[in-house]
Amino acid sequence: MALNTRQGNFISLFVRRDVLNDYLKRNGYVMFYYVLGEKVLRIGEMNSIMKDLSAAHQYQPENEALVIQPMRIIERELR
Repeated sequence: MALNTRQGNFISLFVRRDVLNDYLKRNGYVMFYYVLGEKVLRIGEMNSIMKDLSAAHQYQPENEALVIQPMRIIERELR
């Protein structure tokens, strides 16, 4: 029904959609998820540009996720 896996630095959880849908429906739950990350671009030895990334979605049983907050990218310059 579910599988934990690791590919390099990525750790993932796979769940069969029908099992997840049944669980959510049976318990009256709605699932939201939030994506949070950062990217760092190093420029030489002393300077970097950092980007903060975030997005929020609501899981949909039959369709693609409903976007609550589109991917937001905030750029910061570090020195």
